[in-house]
This record gives sequence, C-alpha cells and structure tokens, in this order.
Amino acid sequence: MIRDFENVTYTRLPDISSNWMARFNRDIIAGLDSHNIAVTVIPSRNEEEGTDGLDKFLHRLHVLEDFSRLDISDGDVILVSCPLRCSLDQLMWVAEAVKHKRPLFACYTSAGTFIEEDWIAVDTPWVHYLEKIWYNKSDIIFVPTEYFKRKMVGNGYDSEKIFVVGSPLDSQEIQNHAQPKDYDLIIFNHRMNIDKNPVYFLRLVKDLSRFFPQAKFRISTSQTELEFWGSIDQNLVSPLNETMARYPSLKIAFNTSRSEYLDLINRAYIAPCFSVHETFGYSVAEALAAGCLPIVPSRLTYPELVKNDGELLYPSTDNPENDYQSALGKIVFWLRHPELGTRKSSDIKEYAKEYDPSYVTEKILFVINAYLQKSHRTLIIS
Repeated sequence: MIRDFENVTYTRLPDISSNWMARFNRDIIAGLDSHNIAVTVIPSRNEEEGTDGLDKFLHRLHVLEDFSRLDISDGDVILVSCPLRCSLDQLMWVAEAVKHKRPLFACYTSAGTFIEEDWIAVDTPWVHYLEKIWYNKSDIIFVPTEYFKRKMVGNGYDSEKIFVVGSPLDSQEIQNHAQPKDYDLIIFNHRMNIDKNPVYFLRLVKDLSRFFPQAKFRISTSQTELEFWGSIDQNLVSPLNETMARYPSLKIAFNTSRSEYLDLINRAYIAPCFSVHETFGYSVAEALAAGCLPIVPSRLTYPELVKNDGELLYPSTDNPENDYQSALGKIVFWLRHPELGTRKSSDIKEYAKEYDPSYVTEKILFVINAYLQKSHRTLIIS
C-alpha cells in the first residue's frame, strides 16, 4: 500500500481501570509498527500508571503537556484511542487548539457513550454531549463492529464517517499458552455485574451438575479476592456464596497474571455468555483464539464475533427462559460430544485472526490513506 503519510501521533487511553486498556495500546502500536509507521505516543509513558483520581488527572495533564511540545503541521495524522470519561474533555481542547493546522483527526472508539446502552452513561450522562462535540471535531470515527456502527447511525451519526475495523487482539499470544483441553471445564470470563447476567451461569452450575457430576466451573477474574467481592453486584453475593457452598465444583479463579488467565482459557472447553450489553466482546474473542467454545446469544456483537456460527449461537428473544433453555441445550450437546468439540475448537481459532493487530491497523491505515487522497483531490479540483 502506497501511503500519503509515514507518521502517526497516537493519543493513547490511560492504563487505568482495567488491564485491557494497556493491552489495547500495546496492540495498536505494535500493529502500526508492523506496517513501518513511525508512532509518537501521547502522552509518553515513563512508568506504570495508577488507578486513583490523581492518576487520571495526571494523564489529562500529560496529554496537554505533550501536545504543547508538538509541532503540528498540515496533513499530520492524529489517532485518538477510545475517548473515555478520564480523557475526553481535554482531547476536545487539544482538537480545538491544533485543528487550524489541519491535521487529520481519527478517533477509535470501542467504549464511551456513542451508543446509549454503555454503562458509562449511567453515572455520567453528560458525556453524551461531550462525545457529540468530539464526533464533530473528528474527521474519521473507527469502531470495532457493525453492530456498534448500526447503533451510532440509529442515534443520528453519519454512516459515511464511521468505519468498522475490528478491535486488536493478539491471538498468537493467546495460542502460545496452548494447553490440553479439559472437556469438563466450563468458564465464565465476564464481570459479575447485572449487564453480564451471571445469575444464568449460577443456574447452569445447578442444572448441568445433575447430568454431568464431573463438570467443573470457574469464574475467572484478574482481580484480587478483596477487589472481586467489592466489585460484584451486591445482590449476587448471597447467591454466589450459596451456589459455591452447595456445588464445590464451582470455584473462583483469581488469576494473578495475564499468563495465568491465558493458561486457564486454553484449558477450558466451554465459555457461556448471557450478556445484555457489549460493545466488542474481548472475553468472547479470547475464548475463540484459545479454542474454547463460546456459547453466545444472537444479539449485540456476538453474531459477528462467531461469524454467525449456528453451533455457537442460541436465540435471543423476548422470552429469557426459552433463550436460557436453548443455551443449556447447546452446552449439553458439546459436553456429550467432546470428539466433535475437538474439531470445533480447532476451527474457531480462525475466527479470532481477523482481530490480529496487524490486520486491524492495516484497515485503519487504508481508510486514513483514502481520506487523505480524497482530500488532496478535492484541493486540486477547487
């Protein structure tokens, strides 16, 4: 690909709140590097960032400081990752300050409130207004899924400005942790919050244990025990404790490192999902890359992630009980046919390769280049 540019200023999101942010930054930068793009990271990272209010404030300050030192020129490319509450307002200020130099502003968003169901809107509904301003200041908006784009368009945003590129996921890193499959191991690798419907996983433990007494269940978390119990919805504490007391096969896996989690997801056979909110679905994509069968609803981003694979999708209707029974039936089938699961496990690893960082950034660069060429042609014609 012949490019009209060789450099990108990448305004990263802060490595706070959850470890996916640090991986997202790493994978985007690695993907750009793989295409021989020189990347200037704003703000630079000299040490690991913390998670409290001061750290969030310092991230904002460092964004402004680093931008103030840059010599922005016409045609420069500025790629902003995932504007969130902790960085959105000062990024708009930066856009206003440098836009007269006519850099290209491209925004990648996989979170935020461009779509109304995102959890951020619950605590900070005013972010809707900031993001509309940010949208107007951006030349290009990148999103991870067609579902995300449809929701934005439904909310009045211009489809011509929005491009679906996936979200970066290093599938090779996951597959490097390959383990022998434990065909009795079922994992819940989602948050224990209402939007992920963990009550249905607890119900699975009860229903499956009657017919598969050898089955093992793990709730996976990267949090410490104290953080975990403090973060789950409080109305889940008693049901979770009661289920664990009644069924010793259910345990919480407190993964102390990314490596430990990847070992677990590679060993696991099935990863059920009952979520009612999702903007991409890293936990499902990670399961695919590990060859762990995600049993997912036919809603949100999930049909895209699993390539509309009917052997992994269960119906999403107005009847949650029927949907649950359909999911249960899928899981029972795979538990009874591990020989078929072996083949399926190998097949689904291919689904995740679409999100390899090099491929995602190739699509990003293609769109940016096309935009710049169109802009140049427009200038010549005028």
